[in-house]
Amino acid sequence: DMLSKKHRLRPYVRNFTKNNRFEDTELPPMPLDLLKYCLTVKMFSPDEKRLMDRLFEKRPIWVKPALFHFAKVINKEKMKYLLPTTGYFTTTGPFRRMWVRHGYNYQNDPSNYIYQVIEIRNQWFDDHNSSNPKIAKFNIEDYNPNTAEKQFYFSPNSFPLSIVANYQLCDIHLPEVKEMLKNASLSTTCSKHAGWLKKEFIEDIRNVMYGYLERAWQKYLAGNLPTCGNEHIKLYSNYMEEDNLDYTRQQIMRRLEEVIDEDKQTGDEYNECSSEIEVAKDEYENWSTNLDREELAKIIFSDNHIKTEVPNSNPCSDEEDDADLKMDTLEI
Repeated sequence: DMLSKKHRLRPYVRNFTKNNRFEDTELPPMPLDLLKYCLTVKMFSPDEKRLMDRLFEKRPIWVKPALFHFAKVINKEKMKYLLPTTGYFTTTGPFRRMWVRHGYNYQNDPSNYIYQVIEIRNQWFDDHNSSNPKIAKFNIEDYNPNTAEKQFYFSPNSFPLSIVANYQLCDIHLPEVKEMLKNASLSTTCSKHAGWLKKEFIEDIRNVMYGYLERAWQKYLAGNLPTCGNEHIKLYSNYMEEDNLDYTRQQIMRRLEEVIDEDKQTGDEYNECSSEIEVAKDEYENWSTNLDREELAKIIFSDNHIKTEVPNSNPCSDEEDDADLKMDTLEI
């Protein structure tokens, strides 16, 4: 097992994360020895490392839930080794509890203000948390903690399931906040408490978010709060599309639906072929949803000569040789 206990307990790998405080004058060095060791013992594959590098090229500063979302084909155990080899962890300042690409200094460029973190307190969830028997009035059953962990962005119907939630400014999808960020007045230096912005400006953003949170809570109590569903696909449809598994699934389903709609537009009655397409559509949705991370990684990170080794077969195919979903034939 590439992640066996003896590998995880190597003394020089236990404390491998490089931390950075806002007051530090020098950036943490890149752990080249750790990277060489991880590749040697195959803690992760070169393709998985390239995926992480591409993510940090796209955005130099990340919160962990966002990274887990866009690199969901990589399991969390491997991420423990991939993250330190790609970036360093900040502990204080306006970019606290975030991962920054190695060699990148967020205090040098004012344009990094969009990556700053803003902290909000979900006082409604705190007051009605079912874990507190004294004040338990409502039981939030419609939310999955795993979904809450993945929701790294804030939208009009967002309702975080933690008392304290952190969001990057670029992941706040509120029209008022977007307009405020476009016209933001930036400071000449990066401060510890407000970064490249002013404290009053950050408080204004926080107040807007609290207004949406209160309305979302009232909708939930009335039973009118819509679930997030595939909202993240719409918000990030052009963001790392080739690595976004949910986007790929959405595109495949759309292609199958287009074929069905074409038959309807021609005026033809549903023939046997159309019925088979609908069945294949349902079977593919069920098949792709139940794939675990390891199977997804084999599909995305494998070469053509490895694809036939994928144990999970595609239910849309009747041929035994078509053992996996051949993404290149779908013309997405």
